[in-house]
Amino acid sequence: MKNIENETLVFDNNVLSNFARVERTNLILKLPCNLITTREVFEELQEGISSNFILKPELSEKLAVLTEIINMGKISIKSPEQIISLKLFARLEELKCLGRGEISAMVLAKELEAVFVADEKRAKNEALRQSIKIFDKAEFRDTIFILDYLKDEKIISQSELLRIKEQLRSNNFFC
Repeated sequence: MKNIENETLVFDNNVLSNFARVERTNLILKLPCNLITTREVFEELQEGISSNFILKPELSEKLAVLTEIINMGKISIKSPEQIISLKLFARLEELKCLGRGEISAMVLAKELEAVFVADEKRAKNEALRQSIKIFDKAEFRDTIFILDYLKDEKIISQSELLRIKEQLRSNNFFC
């Protein structure tokens, strides 16, 4: 999937947090898409802010910017509602192979026929098993997919892309 225009994207915490860590959350808002996350992902984000408040206050501040964007409604919070979705949520939760945030985002993406946005291979493989749309079956890192899309659309330059990837690497993200 290369053309993401007018798609609905349902984000897991890891992609949102990656953009926040490198202070580029504004780039997500430049996507020509309907941006959604779930209550469980938002709670994970808030837990990350709290747990890093003392040891890594700068990370807490960066993540707090993301919560402000969500609170302003620029990224919507929705939850799965259909019975079939809730059953899938319960079944995946019983497997204990994914976190609640990943599961909720995946199930909501399926319910909305949206794209599940995550960076973890295990979650993306499960999404494929559940016939949930993902960006690219060959590339499991949606942070990179989004950055490449932004470069291709000339929203960011090649040099900015390289700078962001370097910042991601210095934050322990493999590019």
